[in-house]
Amino acid sequence: SLSDFSGIFSNTQHKHFPRGHIIFRAGDEGDAMYFLNSGKVEVQTRKDQLVAILRSGDFFGEGSLLSEENTRFTTCKCLTPVDVIKIKREDFDRYIQASQSTKNELKLKWRARNLAYAKNLIRLQTNVKARTYGKGDVVYEEGDWG
Repeated sequence: SLSDFSGIFSNTQHKHFPRGHIIFRAGDEGDAMYFLNSGKVEVQTRKDQLVAILRSGDFFGEGSLLSEENTRFTTCKCLTPVDVIKIKREDFDRYIQASQSTKNELKLKWRARNLAYAKNLIRLQTNVKARTYGKGDVVYEEGDWG
């Protein structure tokens, strides 16, 4: 939690991003993680598939700080105006070095989140049905369920 981090971090930055702002893209260098104070952030794959919506109290971006590749796996985009606390890599590394159990706990949470993302993608793929429509065909009508 953020309270665990607060005593270690000297240079935390409070940031505000407007609706539609991309905080980072998949493939970018991972230089920080974020705690979401307010707003909603959409998490997408490299192919722009939605895998999660994060809300106040959530954190994100830790995966690239925990992995050796040091690159972002997902894109995070603001669905609403967003206020975050940005934790730089140097502070994150200092905190992790001070507590191996916290590093292990973060890795477990990160792996669980990745598993949830994968399950969401599989669910999306298995519920998709291919249909072909001709010119003038009615796709749906007002009042239809779905």
